[in-house]
Amino acid sequence: MQLGILTAPFGDTTLAGVADWAAGAGFQALEIACWPRAGGEKRRYAGTAHLPIEQMTRERGSEAITRTRCMRMPATARR
Repeated sequence: MQLGILTAPFGDTTLAGVADWAAGAGFQALEIACWPRAGGEKRRYAGTAHLPIEQMTRERGSEAITRTRCMRMPATARR
């Protein structure tokens, strides 16, 4: 079992910053917020998306996966 953290509560921090902090704090996995920035104003963490789905490209996804693998921290995406 791995202990992970959802990135959404860190809306003012870049994905790289969250990953660096999480690794330093002992977390072993990231659940990356990737829902649309607009349209979810009634949900918790509305507007927070470290990988906004409407801007997702293969390159952005690969970059996020590569960064987390370098830290030995698997990542999942939550929409």
